[in-house]
Amino acid sequence: MADRRVLRRVVSGVGLAALAVGTGALVTLAMQAQGAAPAQAGETPVTAFTPVDSAPTSTFTYSPTTAGQTQSSDAAAGAVTATATPTTSATGEPAAVTLTAAPLSQLLVAVDATHAWRVTVGSCTSGGASVLASSDAGRTWTAHPVPVKAITRLRATSARSAFVIGADGSCAATMRRTANGGTSWTFGGGVGSSWYRDAAAPRVVHTPRGVAVRPCQGGAQVVDLLPSSSARATVLCADGQVRSTSDSGASWSASGSATGALAAASDGGTDTWVARGGADQGCEGIAVVRASRPTAVVGCAKVDLSGVQPGQVALSTAGTSGWLLVGDHTLHSDDGLKTWTLAG
Repeated sequence: MADRRVLRRVVSGVGLAALAVGTGALVTLAMQAQGAAPAQAGETPVTAFTPVDSAPTSTFTYSPTTAGQTQSSDAAAGAVTATATPTTSATGEPAAVTLTAAPLSQLLVAVDATHAWRVTVGSCTSGGASVLASSDAGRTWTAHPVPVKAITRLRATSARSAFVIGADGSCAATMRRTANGGTSWTFGGGVGSSWYRDAAAPRVVHTPRGVAVRPCQGGAQVVDLLPSSSARATVLCADGQVRSTSDSGASWSASGSATGALAAASDGGTDTWVARGGADQGCEGIAVVRASRPTAVVGCAKVDLSGVQPGQVALSTAGTSGWLLVGDHTLHSDDGLKTWTLAG
């Protein structure tokens, strides 16, 4: 009997102990469910646990050239990627247009501040040559067909009198003259004593000596030809070199240069004006410089260059007046090529 009483006491004690442990566990679980109690003085605080969020993360791809952002979902990775919407520039301005130097397909010859001639060169095979004249500083132009397929030179002595050197379908050179502002043209005689670019060979210039020469070095094409007398002439080459002769083309020497030069004009002295793309010199359009000092901008002609084709920039001067043809845009200067305004 005594042994049974001892056994009952032991079992009872164990049950009480188990009950106490179970009660403590329940209290602990309840505290965790309600949040940890504030730490008492002298206790080490419990660091709260931050659970892992299963939501997808966001990755941002930055493009410094644009301000707007669009988001696209990456289903494979479960991420959202923000990509920049491309624009032309950080300011929203159109990107700078780079023009390539090429033999002029448009010619421009100024007579004075209000009168000028303009030529569409055309070609020996497909034709298209024409002469246009303006008497209102380039605001309007009147077209005059010429009985040649191509024109590579025009020389004007007034607003009504001029001659052109062009070519027929076989590319043989010929001259035509007008005395009524381009309304009608007559045969102008031989071309053997004249300066002109070859209509079929863009590296060749014909001289008053009756000899064809290649004035540009390294096989560069002739972009523009500027005769000033039977002995003197200057050429602009496609590599930006400006070369001159004083012996009717027998010899040529460097007289300046301008990287990216598109057209040239005589300054009436010993230097040459050059028109070039002006983006790298702070000009929104065309920069006018001297061939002897190409890094010093004389004037900026603000004009849209989009759509302008190689060979469609031409420059001419008459005294202190400057004329600039850029595609279909005519610009005019009255202060020595410093400031330019669109005609019209």
